[in-house]
Amino acid sequence: MPDFAIVGLTLVDQPAAAGDKLQLLAFFDLRCRGFLFLGCRLFRTPKAGFVVAGPKIENPRGGDRSVLIEDMPLRHKIVDHVRERYRMFGGRHDDNSHQSPIGKPGGAAKHRPVQ
Repeated sequence: MPDFAIVGLTLVDQPAAAGDKLQLLAFFDLRCRGFLFLGCRLFRTPKAGFVVAGPKIENPRGGDRSVLIEDMPLRHKIVDHVRERYRMFGGRHDDNSHQSPIGKPGGAAKHRPVQ
């Protein structure tokens, strides 16, 4: 049994060109070791790699908070799994202007449960 499951995925309709910054490609929900993390993020790196980040948590006193995945082997497994799901639902890591089949062009993407 895997240590985690991706239980939802939302592709960003029109990811902004990244330049030398991370490019947000998708949001996903992660069930892992008794926790459910809603709104995790998949990014493309400037060197065409992928990284994931936990959900962003707004802090009313200023400065955002986040959930970090410190277990590096687990983080690598999650990246591989989310990347494959991202591609399965129409995302491409080499295209900065794809349009998601999940959402309408220019509109908000719809959240899709993942089995």
